[in-house]
Order: sequence, then C-alpha cells, then structure tokens
Amino acid sequence: KASHALKVLRISVKCNGLDLLLNSSGTGSIVVANHRSWFDSLALSSILPVRTYFVAKEAYFTVPILGLWLKLYKHIPIDYSSRTPLKISDLKFLREQLNKGRIIVIYPEGTRSVGPNLIPIKRGAWWLGSQSKTKIIETYISGSEAIWPKGASIFKLKPGSISIDFTNSYSVLDEEGSIE
Repeated sequence: KASHALKVLRISVKCNGLDLLLNSSGTGSIVVANHRSWFDSLALSSILPVRTYFVAKEAYFTVPILGLWLKLYKHIPIDYSSRTPLKISDLKFLREQLNKGRIIVIYPEGTRSVGPNLIPIKRGAWWLGSQSKTKIIETYISGSEAIWPKGASIFKLKPGSISIDFTNSYSVLDEEGSIE
C-alpha cells in the first residue's frame, strides 16, 4: 500500500477538500493536479477513497520499478509526441472505469514542474471530462518537491510532509450550459 511506503520513508500526507470526491453521485471523477515530484502519485494513492488510475508519460513505463508498478496496476501510458497521444482502447478503458465510479488522475502539465508556477497545460483532461460527462476535481499538491526535487538523485530523498488540496469541482459544459 502507498500509505505504508510513505510511512517507512517518514513522509506524511495532509489533505483538504476530500469531500469533493466523496460527495460524487456514484460516477467517477477526474482529478487534475499540478505535478512537482514522483511522490505526488504515491501521496494521492494513499488518500483517494476508491480505485485510482493514473495517466502517465509513456517513457515512465520503461523505468525500473516504477514501470513495473505502472503496468501491474494498469495505469495508462500517454505519448505526448504523437498526434493521438492515447490509444482508442485506453480511452475506452478510462471511460469504463469512470462509469464504475473510479478516479482518473491526470497531470495536465504533462511533466513535473519546478517552482510555484504551472507550466502550460494540455487539454486532454477537460476533453475526457466532456466526453465522459464526468466531474473534474482541481487539485493542488505542495511539499513533495522538497522531498525529492526534480533532477535530484534518489539518495537526496528527505522525510517531509505533502499537502493535497482538492480545491474545486465542476463539470465541463457546452455553450448552452449543459454537460457535453
């Protein structure tokens, strides 16, 4: 379990706004979050109340240990260099999971960012939300960048605290105000 791994590494996770996910109507949710560290996914996994799938950069699926974990838990690879970054079968799988009440996590920046500002975001999460008529939960993660900063060696890992704030919940609407 993610919570056990974090405990061993002396990393605590604080969470605000989890009720945005718990108050959902039985359908799944798409969590869109900023991305600061490899520990963001572990922290989210430790607190989310239902089975969660992550959409991750395809290159991560070849990284030792991480790649094995991603494949074992059926997370979804995305190829940002392609005109069609997700396979049709993966889109179908994501929709099925959302219909079963599961959570899909997408980091719309497409990579880990450095510093307090977001880098330009990709639109895929909002497209998936409109296509699946699923609620989107905006999420802000902080503290993970101090535990294992982007570009740092794994030997520079530090104990610390990660804060996850679920800040806003909405549906993607069309011009007339109905869910697309």
